Amino acid sequence: AGSDGDLLVIDGDIVYNFWQFDRTSLTTGTAASFGQENIVTGDGWGSKSPFLSAGITAIGASQLGGLLVKAETDTGVINHALQLTVDFKLAQPGFTGDAIAGDGSSSTGIVQEGDHLAIAPGTPMPSGLSPLGQEVFVALQKYGAYVVDVSGGTTNLRAQANAYDDATMTALWKDMGKITPLLQE
Repeated sequence: AGSDGDLLVIDGDIVYNFWQFDRTSLTTGTAASFGQENIVTGDGWGSKSPFLSAGITAIGASQLGGLLVKAETDTGVINHALQLTVDFKLAQPGFTGDAIAGDGSSSTGIVQEGDHLAIAPGTPMPSGLSPLGQEVFVALQKYGAYVVDVSGGTTNLRAQANAYDDATMTALWKDMGKITPLLQE
């Protein structure tokens, strides 16, 4: 679903990340492109030379890296940086860091794809955050988030599809209104 039509398939140690995936029958499908990465030995980033994607995000990173995964958040701790997609109006042209590409185009944007954003150490946690919101706050303060793509009209974290109930996602959405303004490069 969605404009990217993305699909992640994990086969052994390899994650395949498909873009514009279309299931054509019970056993076949097509995709406009894909990237792949070893989830044990890889770093989740694509290669600039030769130009090889590890996934379908605009920056060439795997969508598995930085994903909120329920089995992990159920432990109470997120031990990695997160993925952040930003409203297209916020993303300047170009890309930085380990990114191999970008699709930002806003002349008034404030970030570039590939930017690493975080909450400064010592920043107090906003009151009233949900349990998942508290985990996200701590992860953003400890590890940060990478701007991996643009989206239409919203800035968000990526989460495992169909894993969290609506109440949990609604609470996190409200929490992000308190958390997102605390992020800085």
